[in-house]
Amino acid sequence: MKKNKINIIDIIFAVIISFLVGDIARKISELPRYAWVNIGIVCAIFLIFILIYLGKNPVKKKHKFAFSIFPLFVVYFCFWYQKLFGDVDVGALMFHFEAGLEGAATEAALFREASRYFLLFVLMSVSLVYFINRFRVIEIADRLLALPIFLVTPFATHLMGSLYYSHHHAVMPALFQDVDRNIALSAPPKNVILIYAESGERTYQHLENGKAVYAPMIDIAGQGMEIVGVEQVTNTGWTVAGLIASQCGTSLQPIGLLSENNFAQRKEFLPGVTCLSDVLAANGYTNEFVYGGDLAFAGTDKFMSQHNYNKSDIYPVHREKAGDYLNSWGLYDDTLFGAALEKTHELHKNKKPFLLTVLTIGGHSSKGYPSRSCHSDLVPASDKSILFSVQCMGHHIKQFIGELEKANLLDNTLVVVMSDHLVMQTEVTSQLKKHNRLNFLAFIGDGVGVSVKNKQAATFDTYPTILELLGFNLPERRAGLGVSLLSDQPTLVEQFGTGQLNSMIKYDRALTKKIWLSNNEGS
Repeated sequence: MKKNKINIIDIIFAVIISFLVGDIARKISELPRYAWVNIGIVCAIFLIFILIYLGKNPVKKKHKFAFSIFPLFVVYFCFWYQKLFGDVDVGALMFHFEAGLEGAATEAALFREASRYFLLFVLMSVSLVYFINRFRVIEIADRLLALPIFLVTPFATHLMGSLYYSHHHAVMPALFQDVDRNIALSAPPKNVILIYAESGERTYQHLENGKAVYAPMIDIAGQGMEIVGVEQVTNTGWTVAGLIASQCGTSLQPIGLLSENNFAQRKEFLPGVTCLSDVLAANGYTNEFVYGGDLAFAGTDKFMSQHNYNKSDIYPVHREKAGDYLNSWGLYDDTLFGAALEKTHELHKNKKPFLLTVLTIGGHSSKGYPSRSCHSDLVPASDKSILFSVQCMGHHIKQFIGELEKANLLDNTLVVVMSDHLVMQTEVTSQLKKHNRLNFLAFIGDGVGVSVKNKQAATFDTYPTILELLGFNLPERRAGLGVSLLSDQPTLVEQFGTGQLNSMIKYDRALTKKIWLSNNEGS
């Protein structure tokens, strides 16, 4: 057989594929950025020697396809998602693909990063196809390794877990305490102001200069009862999921096949769940939602319309007032809290109890959105943009609470301040991962008192805690999957441990059906 000598094209493709393999190895091992060069050089030298040896065993038939192209596409897709969002959360990914990306400010970043990773994928694929059509042993290796490569991706492990656990894990509905939306208050009604600090996890205070960065949030916690120990469990790790968990007491399960691949056509948003706004509306409350962006994103508007929020969109009105002072999501937090202050005055004039939910944007990954006023009002505690953004967001929340207090708008009011979820991919994520990452949660108001309560919990434990602080008597002191943090009862995190609870939530199709199907659909 004629020997298949290597040539300059072989060497070029060998160098390309070696450095791409080095880059993959660096990402998987979370090595420093420069490490891919060293790995690439070693791989290139090794591969060239291998090609010289393999030259005596050429492929007889050309134009063969690389089986490993599909699993490599999945690998690069995971890298792209991790670059943008920090971790490959299959639940979050499925939900947002079902709900659509309408209203997302990250569209430019999505496509920019997608283009870069697609180019790397194309380079890898072309190189592989070239070598498969040159050397028989590489062809065999491609056939043998394609399936194992796919099986180690998050999508494959999620699929295998779903198939295995679907028959073993259907326990979450049994742990779910349904709430009667007509449950009556046993105390005079209090107003509720619920503020979400976007990605404002309490872990920030443990970083270098963290006490200064997080000082406004620390001050807020010092005004009331702070809960230390709120973990992020499966399907609560993005904004609308954090909102649902804290107000409805459930993880936000992806709809999957129940959506019939068209989320927009679903008539009901979580019809199987009674949420905070439902209970309060039944007790004469007015429910308002203040957010500086497009409410269509991730189905937020559907949640509001289906769960007794007034659908008053402040964004179009205040966008005109703001002019060109907008970020890629919408209003900056100083504009947002100006609108929230106006809405609070308006609600007080109505002489009815109310729930006002305020959703900030300042701490959003990857670099945050610090407002213009913070640049003049604050001395940055750090030169890292995301840390200044978190400091700025906390400043606005603290300032808003202070303004309400000066205007006597906090009488007979419960204020809840919490992070909606842990921060995703930022310049300090690797530092945050060195600590026990926890969400922020604090309750301020008459009768709450100043204290720090250490308790392992999840975001959905917020829901029954708010209800009890307002004076609702809950059966077993539970609501949804949550347990009141005022009680001594073990939360699900304490009962099962975070790891086991995550698996229970992730693969429980019965829970998905419970929260997404109405009685008619489930029959």
